[in-house]
Amino acid sequence: MSDYRYVVFPRGKQPTQKEVAELRNLADVLAGKFAIGVSRDSGGVAIAFDAAAYDYGMLTHRSFAGLILKWEIRGGQVVDRLAFVKDAAALRPMQAQVCGSTTSDSTVRDTNRGQSVQSKKIAAEEAVARSKLGVQQTLRRQAALGRFAAFLPYLMIGLGGIAIISLGFYIRSSLLENSAEKRRETILRVADDPMSQTLEREEVPTE
Repeated sequence: MSDYRYVVFPRGKQPTQKEVAELRNLADVLAGKFAIGVSRDSGGVAIAFDAAAYDYGMLTHRSFAGLILKWEIRGGQVVDRLAFVKDAAALRPMQAQVCGSTTSDSTVRDTNRGQSVQSKKIAAEEAVARSKLGVQQTLRRQAALGRFAAFLPYLMIGLGGIAIISLGFYIRSSLLENSAEKRRETILRVADDPMSQTLEREEVPTE
């Protein structure tokens, strides 16, 4: 198993400014163990993560898992091995808005229209990513419930056994502490004077 995880973007594609900001906000989660560069084979932007930090982030932080999922939906690939060349200057995040002050009105409108389409596309991809992340978490919860359901019969058997043992101790204790006259004592008492003695058990006086 490799010591690194790489997210490789298709050539010409970049993460958005918002996504880069999210990644930097997660620096503490990743212990700062990530680097920006390019794939030597494809030339696309790549982000290298320490494998342990990456796996920890995926398991414990929904925001990090959602970020990786959004990149995968847009064509990014997560791989364990890559001919990686570290180059921080390779990262040029997509602009949220593009508008030039010296362009004509038609150019500005075309640019804004194109940017609007791009923004809607990104928003749709983020919505799909959130939906898929929710499904994954639901599946994990269902798996946990399934494991609990499989363990439940054994738990009930154990509780039933404890209840039976406790009931046995209670009955035994009640019989031992019963102050009524024992049958043998009743027989001996009646044998002395059978005409004047009752056959019913008598309460033994306690001291």
